[in-house]
Amino acid sequence: MTQNDLSPIPYDPVQICERIDEMRQALRWSWGDLAMKSGVNEMTIRRWRTGAPPSLGEVRLTAEAMGLVYEEITYGLDLRHDEAPESEPPRSRHAA
Repeated sequence: MTQNDLSPIPYDPVQICERIDEMRQALRWSWGDLAMKSGVNEMTIRRWRTGAPPSLGEVRLTAEAMGLVYEEITYGLDLRHDEAPESEPPRSRHAA
């Protein structure tokens, strides 16, 4: 695939907030869980819920906390190869 084959993907702050919420629900996290695990202030996350777009840094922190990459939230790209998100990392067979 060459650069000419790629079309621009729109960056839509409203859809970003919707994707964050969808992934949060899939992980069965509360909004407080998301704040705690991402390190993003709860007041900031509350603003997202009322329409304020997250900063790019906040999206990156949120994506990382959810086990995603930035582009999956920002542009809606599915880079997980159809794997369902997990709320906890897989445990080793050798763990007690």
